[in-house]
Amino acid sequence: MKRLANFFEDLGVLESRGSLDIEWIEVAFGSLVTGYWEKWELAAIEERKSQMPGQSDTSLIWENWETLSRKMEERRIRNRGHHPKRRWHRRKHF
Repeated sequence: MKRLANFFEDLGVLESRGSLDIEWIEVAFGSLVTGYWEKWELAAIEERKSQMPGQSDTSLIWENWETLSRKMEERRIRNRGHHPKRRWHRRKHF
């Protein structure tokens, strides 16, 4: 199961380093990145808590996937023309 999470983490790393364009990721994977993150978020929190305090920084577990998911969600909202806090607000923000 962690292979899936690690795959999305690798996508996040590649996007953050500029190796993959976020638009390509959106076209290739659609809403899978954000959809799976919504399902895995609680598991990521638990995984971060379960790591020993002396180990490497536990807040970094699947951090790039989380960041990528948030970026994609922000782009989706912006492209639909909705303000994130007011769904009835239809004017596009650039």
